[in-house]
Amino acid sequence: MARKVLAAALAVALLAGAPALAQQNGAAAALALLEQDRNAEAIDILLPLAAAGDAAAQLILGQLYREGRGVTADPAEAFRLISAAAAQGSAEAQFELGSMYYTGSGTPRNLEEAVRYYRLAADQGFAPAQVSLGLRYRNGEGVPADDAEANRLFNLAAAQGNAAGQYQVGLAYANARGVQQDFARAVEMMQIAAEQLYVPAMYTLGVAYRAGQGVTVSAIESFRWFLTAQVLANQPPGGPIYEAVTEAATHLSPFDQDRIGYEVYDWLVARGAIEATPVTPAP
Repeated sequence: MARKVLAAALAVALLAGAPALAQQNGAAAALALLEQDRNAEAIDILLPLAAAGDAAAQLILGQLYREGRGVTADPAEAFRLISAAAAQGSAEAQFELGSMYYTGSGTPRNLEEAVRYYRLAADQGFAPAQVSLGLRYRNGEGVPADDAEANRLFNLAAAQGNAAGQYQVGLAYANARGVQQDFARAVEMMQIAAEQLYVPAMYTLGVAYRAGQGVTVSAIESFRWFLTAQVLANQPPGGPIYEAVTEAATHLSPFDQDRIGYEVYDWLVARGAIEATPVTPAP
């Protein structure tokens, strides 16, 4: 997962930063090394670039320090590097800096500063920041609670295909937060997010099919979405998704449980969410 986060971060940095940045500064080469777990070689490339003020290198190196990958975890150094990248206008870095202020990672927790940096990134159209800023408005953290503004931001992110934004739009319709309650619309948005492998949306779809909210009650579809969420989340016994799967299975025959299990497996393999398990021929 950390590898995917770093890859996505660099992709955004390269697209949003200086033209032809990959060719100019070797950040893409560093990413390729990270993909191969050749962390020390990647860091050797990134360190001089970051020291020279390259925003993409500062961002990636900051994330490595934040995660403790290839270096000793150092939240303060991560904060310094990501701050430097954010000061150059990197939307990804501004978003990461907002998250560090929100969680108190490498700096004292400061909700107002978190909101400020989320807003800087959101104003550049960075969808994850739009979602995070929307949540601050939804929950009244660092800003006065404002469902209308939260929904505006969630819709902006959803329009870009962001699964978390689509999920939040769906929740707004399900819970009548700033909009008229509309379970059918909520299910529609959850379905779109679930197709992007967003686990909270999958779980919510399972609940919808169990309760008949926006859809016809279906024990099979409820089990399907709970099981799909559990395969990705891998919750231990006692977790809400694990327990939902266990309860939903009691309403199905063993045949239907196996059938849906195979269908879920094929669906996830087709989307690259899990690797296909080789079948060993019988001797």
